[in-house]
Amino acid sequence: MRKTILAAAALVAFASACSDDPVFGVAPNETAATTPDHLTTSTTNVTLGEPYVGTSGVTEWRFVGTVIDDGNPLICPGGVMTSLPPQCEGVPLLGLDWSTVDWAETAGGVRWADFTLIGTYDGGAFELTRPPEPPLWGEETPFSTPLPCEEPEGGWKIINAATADRDGAAVGYAQAQPEFMGNWSHRLPADAAAYSVKVFTFTGELVEHEQAIRNIYGGPVCVGLADHSLAELEAIRHEVQEVIVSPQAEAAGIYLMNGQYGDTIDILTGSIEFYVLAADAGGQGWLDAQFGQGVVGLHSLLTRIGQP
Repeated sequence: MRKTILAAAALVAFASACSDDPVFGVAPNETAATTPDHLTTSTTNVTLGEPYVGTSGVTEWRFVGTVIDDGNPLICPGGVMTSLPPQCEGVPLLGLDWSTVDWAETAGGVRWADFTLIGTYDGGAFELTRPPEPPLWGEETPFSTPLPCEEPEGGWKIINAATADRDGAAVGYAQAQPEFMGNWSHRLPADAAAYSVKVFTFTGELVEHEQAIRNIYGGPVCVGLADHSLAELEAIRHEVQEVIVSPQAEAAGIYLMNGQYGDTIDILTGSIEFYVLAADAGGQGWLDAQFGQGVVGLHSLLTRIGQP
């Protein structure tokens, strides 16, 4: 079963614990890098550091998105079904006074609106600690792909025009290697001699793999070093899937919504990204301690408010 989350105008996969999302960016026929949804904005990232303790003496969180009220108001970090009236599976909201909301809509006895809300979250309900405000959507972060190679003397050029269309075969070779991590296309400026550089990352044998790829593909090639292979990250990913639903994860400050989370392998960074309803600073540290620094990135749909 698949769900889609909407948090600060960014769509990301929000799948059940039994899901097996495809890995982004390693399709054999890949010829150009695309933007994975979870990289389009930074507003869903966990804010590490000391939490801001409000006047109520508790940690506060920010939610930007839709509230639907059919008699039981819910915040909808899990996305909204575009019916009329809209519907969602969400988190109970406490303390909202609709009389102060002049931008709400109603239909079929249901009231809804988009908000920026600040409140507390206890693992069960979101309770307001400040007055609700209209939504403040985050700005999109410009998307770019890394290029882990220096530009060769004379610039990036097609080396062999006869094989410059065999990038798919080169990807097929790369993915079959045990050291393979990822591949993507890095777009070059419009005035460059070639359209893009095909990037491949491996955990070792870089010289051998680069030569093999150049024997297959005649366009610009960059071969870089990765800390983990794709197979290693897949194995770690399954381990994280098991522990992220455990009581120990919640004790570390990681909260799921109805037992659900989103996860993907980011081939650009060589890391595993997990998306949860809420996570405080201890959650990332807990994952780092188990799987290594930078191996698993934790992202929260509720943004923990940091020091002003």
